[in-house]
Amino acid sequence: MFKKIIVGVLVVLITVGVCIAMPVIWGYLSLVSDDPTVWESAIVDFEAMDREISPPQDAVVFVGSSSIRNWETLAEDMAPLPVIQRGFGGAKIDDIVYYVDRIVTVYKPRAVVLFAGSNDLIGYTNDKTPEEILASYVTFASIVHTTLPETHIYYIAISPTGRRWEQWPDIQRTNRLIYEYTLLDPRLSFIDTTTVLLNENDLPNDDFFWSDQLHLSAAGYAAWTSVIRPILHRDLLEATTSPFVTRL
Repeated sequence: MFKKIIVGVLVVLITVGVCIAMPVIWGYLSLVSDDPTVWESAIVDFEAMDREISPPQDAVVFVGSSSIRNWETLAEDMAPLPVIQRGFGGAKIDDIVYYVDRIVTVYKPRAVVLFAGSNDLIGYTNDKTPEEILASYVTFASIVHTTLPETHIYYIAISPTGRRWEQWPDIQRTNRLIYEYTLLDPRLSFIDTTTVLLNENDLPNDDFFWSDQLHLSAAGYAAWTSVIRPILHRDLLEATTSPFVTRL
């Protein structure tokens, strides 16, 4: 009887351990993979959600990685603008390009807010160069504007984080390249959220991140909102003739 109890306990512990470890393992495998189809199930889930509840019309699509997915107060923070939240954790910029027709253009949004590239600069051997990320961004914008030529695209700067501080020089270069490219097209804007996430020593502010020094905390999202919301409201609610572009 005692042996059966021990065996039962071990089975439970192993099962719990596997359940805890699997998301971590999957997250790692997704980051090291350059195959966008690893996210197919996440995209299918979005499509199932759309069949169950029709997404709003003339909305702003927020698309990107976990920073978009985890933004629990997005709808409230951007109100009264209707939003569609399409973030999937660990996504790289080419993953978003691959699925753009299924998670962006399908909604015919009035605007798109993109946060991507952070998972392409993490210190792995398959990291992209800043120039390669720019090229992928250009491809994304081209696909969107081929289908929706009047849709404005906002790019949120890649964030400075403690976890990936060694990559900060490449992140800064990526942000700079994309910012400069947005100046060439009035339908593109760059939103610089980097400064608001830094402390007085120009280091990532720990108050704005989870303990993993990577993902935004509630305070971090509030900081993001303080920068992003005024820009979207000015452009999309006040109907200004010249889209506002933040300056680095």
